[in-house]
Amino acid sequence: MSKSHTNFKMTLIEGSKYLKDNIVQDRKDEKKFICLPCKQSYKSQPIWFNNLKEHLNSNKHKKTADELGEEEALKEAILYLEKKGFLNLKRMKTTMLKKKKRKLKTKKK
Repeated sequence: MSKSHTNFKMTLIEGSKYLKDNIVQDRKDEKKFICLPCKQSYKSQPIWFNNLKEHLNSNKHKKTADELGEEEALKEAILYLEKKGFLNLKRMKTTMLKKKKRKLKTKKK
């Protein structure tokens, strides 16, 4: 298992009714979750927990939420994650690396 993936955090999920009703921990891997609506609609596989916000913002998930009449609840869940400081860790690491590269380039000039 990669050390860069975050463990599933039930306390974060329990803070939002939408998340609590739709997101469950994968029984086989403590670093993954299952999106119940997407599993039912698309037979989706478990997803890394640190990709939760990215998944909720995906076109497939938004389409599923729209079909279930939960688009407002989804927006609230995403805002909740942002308020809690939940970020996509992979994207955050990429951004940090880009900033370091820019800094190095400006120092060389």
